[in-house]
Amino acid sequence: MDLEKLIGAEVTGNSGRSYNVTSKYVPIHMMMLEKAEKPSALLGEKANLFHADINGRTVLLKEVIDGSAELEFFEHINQAEFLHENMIPLEDVIEIQGKKLAVFPFISYEEGLDFSLNMDEATRYLEDNIRMSNTEVMVFSTLILDFLDYLHQNNAIYVDLKPGNILVHLSNLNLTQDSVFFNFFDFDSTLIGERDEEKDIVVYKRKFGDRFRTTLGYAAPEIIVSSNEITENADIYSFGCMMYRWFTDDYSYNIKANSLAYAIRPYTESGQIISKQEIAKQELLEDTSFWKKQGFLVPEDALKADDIPWYMKKLIASCLEINPVNRPISSKLVNNFNRINKILKVPIHLRNKRDSAVVGLSQYHYLM
Repeated sequence: MDLEKLIGAEVTGNSGRSYNVTSKYVPIHMMMLEKAEKPSALLGEKANLFHADINGRTVLLKEVIDGSAELEFFEHINQAEFLHENMIPLEDVIEIQGKKLAVFPFISYEEGLDFSLNMDEATRYLEDNIRMSNTEVMVFSTLILDFLDYLHQNNAIYVDLKPGNILVHLSNLNLTQDSVFFNFFDFDSTLIGERDEEKDIVVYKRKFGDRFRTTLGYAAPEIIVSSNEITENADIYSFGCMMYRWFTDDYSYNIKANSLAYAIRPYTESGQIISKQEIAKQELLEDTSFWKKQGFLVPEDALKADDIPWYMKKLIASCLEINPVNRPISSKLVNNFNRINKILKVPIHLRNKRDSAVVGLSQYHYLM
């Protein structure tokens, strides 16, 4: 079925609610291709997206594949103790002629506008693009870390963490108590793992045929080499890349997909005995110089970056460790961020659920 034929029609979700499909939605960066060196992947360039109306409220319809990681994630996270306020909620699912459409609230960049804007677009492609101050980077990074720790607490690994998957609300960009000024979107690559109780870390064991959508410039090396086990620390590498780019305002990278694939082929060839292949992959994840040569961010980059403040250099460097076992888990980072923010008087503090019994709709509170 051509989903564009739904425009102007009324469709019913599994909840029984009816939606009037009003228009095709085109992400703003798709209208700006002549300006963007490389368009971000907000909602996926090839995704079928539609505006719809329900009782005067605009929602976004997104085509999803039956059995997709995104639907599996929402089914899993809906069993959690609470839903994180920085996560866009799944409101409904529409099934029509063998197709599925997920229903999400429409997140407008500014009140009254009919388009969304992600952090990648806001910091790179707008004429008045945003260059965040160090304090703003700390606040955003702290809140993103809070969300990551929430996912990891619930045995989920985001996998494709990047600014392009964070929708921002310009009207809420003030640090008031009740502001929610960004939402995570797009859980197409999110994995549900199991907790290694001894190491207190989430582990996903790759299954035959698994394919993960990732983004070069943010993807962790173990994702690239298809390690048999993916841990929550894959998100920590991506988080380190985001902090590096925000502090330095440098969004360039020299990773070339074809040359990278050629370089790692000897370590990932399917003809190898599995045990030998994993040993080869592990050896590669201990070779920082290899990944630096391929254009990946490594600890040295953070330590030598003039624009990264001294109090964040070692922390970001630890996130950029090539071997995932050398990266800190999110709960440890929460403690480090709290300590740094307290010293700097950054107006935010996280309540670490692994160390505290605090439960609520928000895991953080503002100190202003």
